[in-house]
Amino acid sequence: MKTQLYVFSLLLGGCLASCSVTSEQAIEDTWTPIAEWKVIKGDSVMVADVNKAEVETTLPLEMIAEDYQVIKLDKEAGEYRELSNAFITESYIGISCYGNEPFRLFKRDGAFLKQIGALGEEENGNYRTVSYAQIDEANNRIYIMPENFKETPTSKRKIERKAPVILAYDLEGNFLHEIPLACWIGFGSSFKVDAPKGEIIVIGKEVRPEREEYRTWVQDMKGNLKYGIYDTDKRNDDGYGTMATSLLHTDAVETFALVSPTMFSDRKETEFLYHLNQEERRLVPKFQARTKEITNAIYELPSYYIVESTMHAGDADTKTPKCIIDKKTLKGASFNGFVTPEGLLLDQYTFLANTRNGYFSLVEKESRMLKRIQNMDKSKLTKEQRKKLEQLYQKLNSDKNDDTILFMAKFKK
Repeated sequence: MKTQLYVFSLLLGGCLASCSVTSEQAIEDTWTPIAEWKVIKGDSVMVADVNKAEVETTLPLEMIAEDYQVIKLDKEAGEYRELSNAFITESYIGISCYGNEPFRLFKRDGAFLKQIGALGEEENGNYRTVSYAQIDEANNRIYIMPENFKETPTSKRKIERKAPVILAYDLEGNFLHEIPLACWIGFGSSFKVDAPKGEIIVIGKEVRPEREEYRTWVQDMKGNLKYGIYDTDKRNDDGYGTMATSLLHTDAVETFALVSPTMFSDRKETEFLYHLNQEERRLVPKFQARTKEITNAIYELPSYYIVESTMHAGDADTKTPKCIIDKKTLKGASFNGFVTPEGLLLDQYTFLANTRNGYFSLVEKESRMLKRIQNMDKSKLTKEQRKKLEQLYQKLNSDKNDDTILFMAKFKK
């Protein structure tokens, strides 16, 4: 089946770019100082008071990313929900979502290649659901971390923990072997395989002090633990903490502490984002967000930190407060979302949680995006944006299928 590819380049020096270096500077000139450097327990940490972000705005996507593309995924692969996870490399796109969908591999133009593994009993490369994945095209490998919980036959309310593993496949979809994990994980954990070193960095999600579980650990490919870091950070004394990744937006191994105290807590701070220092074998705090929100996610980009509230539940269109902080100027602003070169506002609920490996990505249904375009106030768009928006609308509306599309771009270094 012929796959359609719609590409819109964001070349900063070209005539199609809608945001030059000068205009980017003009945008940041409207921001206000909201962060400062502090020494916390011997570490230099950027501390941002999110509540001071007075400017409310939208941001051009090309301010943080380049090589923007809109790709229609081959419908032969099946259907995906909006806000599914995308794992992007130079040659491949992998798509997964929580639920009854297996991991599928595409070419970079959206052509479907293979289904990797299958849903079913957890043996011979099958899994219940995909928690995290990594495409290592340099070494002809795809790694999938399945959820390590299952319901017992006697009660749907009881669950038992299976021995956690990472499943290894080649790029042809052949199951190769299981890699045992040295410690327990929860859904939402992540990992990074370094094949040349023969080691895996694992970041656990659901970590509680009473379990004495590792927050982060390094192991070999056979499951032997090299070292681990306990959940002994006492910076946050109320509630409990879980660890999540910042999803490898930069070259560092990033994690953040997602603190979830009770709803009645008067806590007014504080999540930390850490980098793993392998030489010192510890998590080094780099950024702290102070906010009145109960829980927040922190995302690190090469030039910015972004803090997004995760308290607001709902469907993919639920809006959440977001704040961006410039690493150099310490200025910041609250913002709704990112505007594409067509003038389309991407502000879907926690869409930043689906970006990883140095790429911005957003999986959406064609019908939802067509409806968004129809409901836009086009009078505020430039002539060039209106032209591009019409081109995008016509191409997405070229058939009666409700296909899955992928917005993607590469984060600027």
